[in-house]
Amino acid sequence: MSFSADFYHLIAIYMLVLIAPGLDFAVVLRESLLYGRGHGLMAACGVMSAVAVHCTYTILGLGLIIAQSLLLFQLIKWAGIVYLLYIGLKALRGKSGSSAIMAQAEAKCRPARAKRQAFKAGFICNLLNPKCILFFLSIFSALIASATPMGIKALIAPAMVLCCGLWFACVAFFLTMPKITFIYRRLGRWIDKTSGVVFVAIGMSLILQKAPA
Repeated sequence: MSFSADFYHLIAIYMLVLIAPGLDFAVVLRESLLYGRGHGLMAACGVMSAVAVHCTYTILGLGLIIAQSLLLFQLIKWAGIVYLLYIGLKALRGKSGSSAIMAQAEAKCRPARAKRQAFKAGFICNLLNPKCILFFLSIFSALIASATPMGIKALIAPAMVLCCGLWFACVAFFLTMPKITFIYRRLGRWIDKTSGVVFVAIGMSLILQKAPA
C-alpha cells in the first residue's frame, strides 16, 4: 500500500472517530448552547489546538514514551479525571442553561473571560484525555511507518486539525441556530444536567481504565 493511501486511510478513520459523540462533542455542545456561537467556536479552537499537540508529539515519537511510562500516563490520566469531575459537578450544581441564556440576552453582553474559558475547556479536555493519547499512538503506529516520507508526515497534523476545526465549527454553528436555541431555552436545564452527568461518567470510567501494558 502506498504512503499516500495510508495518509487517506488515517484521515478517514479520524473523521469517523471525530463525528462520533464523545467528550469533545459534549464540551462544544455545552459551550455553544450555554454561552453562544462564539464560545462554541472557541471551544472548538481549544480542541483543535490539543489535536495539534497530540499529532506533534506522536509524530516526534514522544507518544510512545508517554504510553510506556506508567507514572507519566497516570499523571495525565488523573489530571484529566480531576478536571472532568470538576466541570461535571459544576454543571450539575449550576444554574440551568436556559436561565443563563436568558440572563445574557437581557444583559446584551457576555463575560469577558467566558470565551477564554471556553477555549481552555476544549483544550484541557482533549489534551488530558488518555483515550486521545492511546488513539493517536495506536492509529499512527498502525498506518504511519518509520519509512513514511517526511512530506506525508508533515501533512498529517494540518489535515487532522483542519478536519477537527471544520467539524466542530459546523457543530457550534448548527447548535446556535435560532430554532435550536429556542428548543434549548425550553430544555436547557436538562441538557446542562445531562452534560454534567456525561462528564462525571467519563471521569469515573477513566478511573477504572488500566494503563497501557
